[in-house]
Amino acid sequence: MSGLETEKALAEEFVLAAFEKDDQQTVHRMLASDAIVHTPNVPGTGLDADEFETQVLDVFHGAFPDLSIAIESLIAEEATVVCRYTMNGTHEGVFHGIEPSGETIVVTGVVELRLTGSGISELWHTTDSLELLEQVTDDSHGDDCRERDS
Repeated sequence: MSGLETEKALAEEFVLAAFEKDDQQTVHRMLASDAIVHTPNVPGTGLDADEFETQVLDVFHGAFPDLSIAIESLIAEEATVVCRYTMNGTHEGVFHGIEPSGETIVVTGVVELRLTGSGISELWHTTDSLELLEQVTDDSHGDDCRERDS
């Protein structure tokens, strides 16, 4: 397996461990001790590995305990791997103050990983937050706003 193929396999392992399997041991093993995680859903300059776990992963797994991930594409160049995925799950727990709706969500996401000899040193993560919120909330108010703006 070439270096780029190995890096793609590591990225896939990380995304599945983090978002589908809730495998915190693998996540911690793969993140460098000084890793920085960037996500637009959490304010600030970046999260460390523990903050990523509590402020992102625990939130997702608490709200959507049956998450499954389909890897749509993996692109590797030098020490960077980008993974685009589709996430499916059922809204069974509180998500950012929104009570469980029982709705099934289907949302796309992208994770960009910078790999070093010590593991994943930097991670950029984003999901389609608007699409996710529309799927777990009553969107009738949003429809009214769009009709007024038309």
